[in-house]
Amino acid sequence: MRQINKSVEDFKELFDKEQRKCFEKLAFLDIPDYRKSDWSENIFFGTRNFFFKLFKELKKKNLKILDVGCGPGHYCNSLYDLGNRVIGIDYSKNIIMVAKKNRKGRNIKYKVCSIYSLPFQNEVFDVVLCIGVLQSVAHTKKAVKELSRVTKKKGVLFISTLKKPSIFDLPLVFSWHVIISLMNKWFSLKKLMIIFKDNITLATTKSYFGYARKVKYYRAFGIKRLLKKAGFKKNTVYYSGLLGRFFYNKLFLKIPLGARHFFIKAEK
Repeated sequence: MRQINKSVEDFKELFDKEQRKCFEKLAFLDIPDYRKSDWSENIFFGTRNFFFKLFKELKKKNLKILDVGCGPGHYCNSLYDLGNRVIGIDYSKNIIMVAKKNRKGRNIKYKVCSIYSLPFQNEVFDVVLCIGVLQSVAHTKKAVKELSRVTKKKGVLFISTLKKPSIFDLPLVFSWHVIISLMNKWFSLKKLMIIFKDNITLATTKSYFGYARKVKYYRAFGIKRLLKKAGFKKNTVYYSGLLGRFFYNKLFLKIPLGARHFFIKAEK
């Protein structure tokens, strides 16, 4: 059993190292900034637009905001321009250099640090963002607990990550990530099933420049369970994509039909 536990921890450590290596390489490539966070154009702008729709519903300004996994600083710049105090953190020192270059006179603070050990006191942020990060994090539970620790009481945490495909996706969605994820679901090694439990699928994909890396796909209720244990009282799920937004968000049929990502608005 000790040997199995050691293998699990070794794999998780390697998983995190692979993610960092990928993003350190992406940071200095001559590609659009959203590509440096390994987003496609459509998904990046779709996710960004949906987040700001939810954010503006808060109807508050001068909020203290932390962007965890800030990348080149797109969200930080826009949130600052809306009249908020913003701090961005990322574990890639190269991408933080890009973010500092992009702030162009804005008073945004950036730090290089890990999501597992945020260098802030307890309950200091009104709003915390974790957009497109959990799919690249080995220790999900540890990350969620740390996000909760720095979020104020009555504060809000916004999470967006990849959705694990379900039977509802099969008739309508035939994109590469669905096919890969389903193959991993049925043919993955038992070792990976031990390592990434709690409704998570591990899949191999390729970044913009062809560097193969593994990413994680989640079911929303698995993340909601972690959020509840971490102290968030109200956790609202939203699904991306035209069909996901219509069937789940609008009609409340609770069927995430054709969705590729999901958002959770977590409130303390």
